[in-house]
Amino acid sequence: MGRRGVRPGADRRLAWARKRMRWFWRDWGWLLIFGAAALVLLLGYLGYRSYLAAGETSSFWDTLYRAVQLFGLEFHEAAASVPLALQIARLAAPIVLAVAAVRAIVVLFRDQFRRLAVSLMDDHVVVCGLGTRGALLANDFKRDGYSVVAIERDGGVEGVGECREEGVVVLVGDATDEYMLRKAGIEKARYLIAVGGDDGANAEVAASAAKLVAARKRGSLEAYVHVVDSKLCALLRERERRMGGHDNLELRFFNVYEAGARAWIEAHPSFGGAGALDEQAHLVVVGVGQMGRSLVVGAVRNWLALHYATGEPGDPDASGARRVLDASGVRPRITLVDREARKEREWLLSEFPALGDFCQLIARQMEIEAPRFANADFLLDGTGRRDVTSVYVCLDDDGAGLGAALALHGRLAESDPEEGDAARIVLRLTKYAGLATLIEAEPAGGQAESGGWPRFRNLHTFEFLSQACTRAQLLGDTPQERLAREIHDEFRRQQLAKGQKPESKPSVAAWDVLRDDYKDSNRRQADHAPVKLRAVGYRMEPAGDGPAQSVEFSDDEIERMARMEHDRWTAERLFEGWRLGLDDPPRKLNPYLVPWEQLTDEIRDWDRNTVCELPEFLKKAGYSVRPIEGSS
Repeated sequence: MGRRGVRPGADRRLAWARKRMRWFWRDWGWLLIFGAAALVLLLGYLGYRSYLAAGETSSFWDTLYRAVQLFGLEFHEAAASVPLALQIARLAAPIVLAVAAVRAIVVLFRDQFRRLAVSLMDDHVVVCGLGTRGALLANDFKRDGYSVVAIERDGGVEGVGECREEGVVVLVGDATDEYMLRKAGIEKARYLIAVGGDDGANAEVAASAAKLVAARKRGSLEAYVHVVDSKLCALLRERERRMGGHDNLELRFFNVYEAGARAWIEAHPSFGGAGALDEQAHLVVVGVGQMGRSLVVGAVRNWLALHYATGEPGDPDASGARRVLDASGVRPRITLVDREARKEREWLLSEFPALGDFCQLIARQMEIEAPRFANADFLLDGTGRRDVTSVYVCLDDDGAGLGAALALHGRLAESDPEEGDAARIVLRLTKYAGLATLIEAEPAGGQAESGGWPRFRNLHTFEFLSQACTRAQLLGDTPQERLAREIHDEFRRQQLAKGQKPESKPSVAAWDVLRDDYKDSNRRQADHAPVKLRAVGYRMEPAGDGPAQSVEFSDDEIERMARMEHDRWTAERLFEGWRLGLDDPPRKLNPYLVPWEQLTDEIRDWDRNTVCELPEFLKKAGYSVRPIEGSS
């Protein structure tokens, strides 16, 4: 009972209709049954009155008693002609009684039925913890055709009812208990997702599962363990990669803030996107927790990928320690607004020592509820004009975040009322609130005065958990992840053909055992694909049902994109603390951190071959390449 093929069109609509029917039956089922019973009783009474009218006399109570007996199949009259009302009543009464009995049995023996359903499952998904993250993942797997069992300690949390409405089997108990994992059928499951609120409990769930599947005969269990701290998550991944895993258990650690930050920056670029070499490029991050840190690092990486250029030919820096700037010599500014802003700034510079070379990192320590925050002088320059490109509001509390975003939006509107010239404010939401829906909604007719709520110009919401907690994100089945794999597989093929071995060159290992930093490098290369394509007059879009368009790049286009890729890679490596030197990955030394002109043709061909194969990579990932209309 594993995954089934689910078409996104008619089958999804049918599933939604079935869910609506389940909701209706849950809320109104007993009322319908009692209503049907009353109708049958009325028809039986009227039918008997008509039936007995020509013969024996009967009191009201005698006639009603006869009607009640219909529910017990008590009809022994032998008249040649039975009234229609009585015929309907005597046939419908046992049906109504049977429906009521079945519903009562289901309610009384629900747990036993759930155990039976789980015992019949095979190759299914076990989700431990039904907070917001767990409920989103469980429901997304269910919608994609998987059988899903969830374990939740508190049967009264919001996610329990939501998952049951989707058809997820929910067991109430402690997921760290081996008994509960057995009840969930862990020995036959395909995926285990430990996504509770406590990292230690999540790890304990995985440890308990490892014991139960050690003697498994068929396949292995893929266990995904959520770790809130991104640094700890990276350390655990590296430890697991080096140790080589467990018997019949593939253990993977994940962090929703990493995936959420990538999706956020892709949807809402920090500094205005490609070509935005504005001297006042300035990002303000309000609330610097796990998400805020990921956004800061992702924003700087994004800036470098879009704007970095290598130095002039003949002017290399052998130490690799020079300050790296974009082509205009401008570094973006990032202002951290938080009650612990200075501490967060120190943490970022400690974890990413080169961060200060790539951006101006400013700390503005204050309470979000204080009048000083509402004054928002960090958004303005000395003349009181706007001095910010984007504002990211990522507070943990949705209500506080919405209040902060509206206050900043109003302050910017006062300082810069010109249409279209206000900074973009993006608000993080844990769950999509009704008021946020009104903020994002266009007014009826497209104009505020024509009805509906006016749109808050340049104020946007981002529901990061719905972006990060999906089956595709968790399993690495997104188009961007597939593209990153294709890029790595091509690089690996080239390196193996030249005699390179994973033992001596870790970057040529297979994807499943590749180090996280190399995986991330391939992901950033995939993210940069549309930038390179746009530079030579092409765009990428989801492939349609029609025939794929064949694209062949000219030599000049190949050379330009290959150089862009080398520049992007150089900036990425320098940001990670690599230096120019003999090839020594453990010491973060690389001989190719030089301008494009100083590379040999053999090394340049690595990037040329990659961009030549880009249309094929994109095709396998579900994209097509098309010329931009009007480009020469």
